[in-house]
Amino acid sequence: MASQFRVNIFWMGKQPFIKSKNYKLKLFTRQVPVVLSEIIDVLDASELSSIENKLQVDRHDVAECILETLKPVAFDDVHQISEMGRFVIVDNYEIVGGGIILAPVFDEESIVTNRVRIQNFSWKRSDITPEKRAEQYQHKSALIVMAGGFKMGKINIAKALERKLFCTGKFTYFLGIPNEVLLGGTGFNDRILEKARHIQNLGEMSYLFSDAGLILITSISNIDQYEIDTLKALNSPNKTFIVNVGENTFPEDYVDLILPANDDSEEAARKIAEPLLKVLQPDPA
Repeated sequence: MASQFRVNIFWMGKQPFIKSKNYKLKLFTRQVPVVLSEIIDVLDASELSSIENKLQVDRHDVAECILETLKPVAFDDVHQISEMGRFVIVDNYEIVGGGIILAPVFDEESIVTNRVRIQNFSWKRSDITPEKRAEQYQHKSALIVMAGGFKMGKINIAKALERKLFCTGKFTYFLGIPNEVLLGGTGFNDRILEKARHIQNLGEMSYLFSDAGLILITSISNIDQYEIDTLKALNSPNKTFIVNVGENTFPEDYVDLILPANDDSEEAARKIAEPLLKVLQPDPA
């Protein structure tokens, strides 16, 4: 299982295969968003000549590339299980390319790590350190993620937690991803892409909120472990606190707190605030 893999692909689309555009990868029974990460080599099939340093894959080109999916997918190279190593690329409901998987690529420079690297080097900061902010605000910063299924009462709990923290003088803000976004879109692939964009944007915003010393609270329905890990990576090195509402589908000890579905929001906020504020106590001077 990996999110990056080296492939041979034959391109049939009228428009070229380009980097940074979202396509759909159909692999065995799965359909996942995919981007062209790198072009290694291109062969012009009409002239049987190799073309170096191409920036795109044109129609009738055969290329060796690296593809990257938004989430890790299970596959085998074509020499092991052929059905699990063959794929097609879809753009606007049209098959535009097809090929075989050669091998996984284990590269630390993924979509998420690249965004983390960019955000860490793209901003100028003042001399006010996180430690100084924590001392001034009387709490450290954090991202609080309310996870769980739809209609579990997460938003009510999140808003109650915001009120409770605010009334005790804490610097806090609630910003959730509405269910309309998660359920919207014209198709399955559109929903995945829309959710991925919102999670990446939320992760980058949470980094700014946390860097400013605030406690950001968010609620996301049906968020999975990979998506939470994305938020954690984008919010790093700041604290991320995970609260699961309803049935817990995460590994043991992965979440910080588990609450029953549709619990009384004020009582649930109290259950979260007590352990949270202990964790967020400023370090002794």
